[in-house]
Amino acid sequence: MYKQKLRAILCLLLTIKQITKVHCISVQAREYDCVQMVEGVVPPSEQTIVFDIEDTTKNPYTKIANGLSRLWVGEEHRFTLAVNQRESVSVKWSSTDEAVAVITPDTGELTAVAPGRVRIVATDFANHVIDSCMLEVLAVPDIPEIPAEWYEVSAQLGTSLELKEECLLELAERSLVRFPDVINGEAVHGIKGGPWWKYEVEVLQFPSEMQMTGYENWVVDELMFYENTQVINWVDFEHLRCLHLPEGVITLADCFSSDDLQETRIPASVKYIGHSLLSERKQGLACGKQVSFCVDGNNTNYYSLFGVLFSYPFYEEGKQEHYSLDTASLVEVACGCNMLLAYPASNSTEVYIVPDGVEKIGAKAFHDTVALKKVILPETVTALGVGAFWNCAGLEEIVIPASVTEFEGDEHTGLSVMEGEEMLQSITIITPAGSAAEAYAIEYGIKYRNE
Repeated sequence: MYKQKLRAILCLLLTIKQITKVHCISVQAREYDCVQMVEGVVPPSEQTIVFDIEDTTKNPYTKIANGLSRLWVGEEHRFTLAVNQRESVSVKWSSTDEAVAVITPDTGELTAVAPGRVRIVATDFANHVIDSCMLEVLAVPDIPEIPAEWYEVSAQLGTSLELKEECLLELAERSLVRFPDVINGEAVHGIKGGPWWKYEVEVLQFPSEMQMTGYENWVVDELMFYENTQVINWVDFEHLRCLHLPEGVITLADCFSSDDLQETRIPASVKYIGHSLLSERKQGLACGKQVSFCVDGNNTNYYSLFGVLFSYPFYEEGKQEHYSLDTASLVEVACGCNMLLAYPASNSTEVYIVPDGVEKIGAKAFHDTVALKKVILPETVTALGVGAFWNCAGLEEIVIPASVTEFEGDEHTGLSVMEGEEMLQSITIITPAGSAAEAYAIEYGIKYRNE
């Protein structure tokens, strides 16, 4: 540890004159040498992306905002930073083993080169702060395609595979399974047949144009897709642990519901995250209890801060160009504002301060949290989505400013912003006198106090 600190100090002394200015994307409303990230604004390629956030800690910090634990060889990822109490930030990125992963010092853009473990380091020379994360680079799995004699081709619902009953046992014995993407020049749209409950698969690769990706009781550890996949519509594997999204995928619809799903990387290519045709319009993102998000820094529609998923205001009002089959419900999620979409239910944080600049808390954004005791909303928030704090068992206080005037409800399900009998009895809303939040608390019989 002493040698590491000494090495960092020496590095600081040697390179202090090489400080470069960073590109700061402000999550806050205030401005100081920052620009707001909106549709069409792409961060300069020669600078690091920095988010300015508030924090209750006394000491200023510079931290990696979208660190991830694993990549496959050949994949790329752009790291971002989160800072608090900073007037200037000057960062250099480095890799402890460039044979495993290389990273551009000024931009934080990384390429995975070979299998192995490597530490990615961000050194803030202006503030004498260092942060890092461990990254494991894995070889791309070599998955054999199932033999053609194991299935018949059906024209139902487009080109589909109908697995032969006599081959199901052999399929069930495989730990790596890849279904063909194209047969006789036609894309595969479906797979039929088989006692699915007998299958335990380590890695499963599905066709790129499968409209619904899921079978009841399949035990799948990792799900991957062909590189030409653009739309992933409904992923439903109960025990899915890892969802590997290829660079190039555009739309994700109902992909995160598995309770075993953990860190999920959102590539830069993703434009819309929403619901499939199987979902109610205002359900919010259906997220498993352990899932956390890591968005590539080059994504111009979404970003992540320490596992929490946010959206930029990425389309102009009235402009509804979507890549999903389910346009209407995606408009609900991808509304034209800076929104908090999903907070990891397994996060151990007890007090969470929503970043200043966020305008809306999305539907079911905080649902099923356990450790969270207090949420503080900034004055930039104006709306709370349906079930935003649904079933938050440990939540005790929510600070809601007077700026919040919209509390969405669902007339079809009766779901309001806050649900759960125990929660309504234990929670206290902290809000100014005469605010819409005070009126909401009175209407629903929720405790409140004015501050």
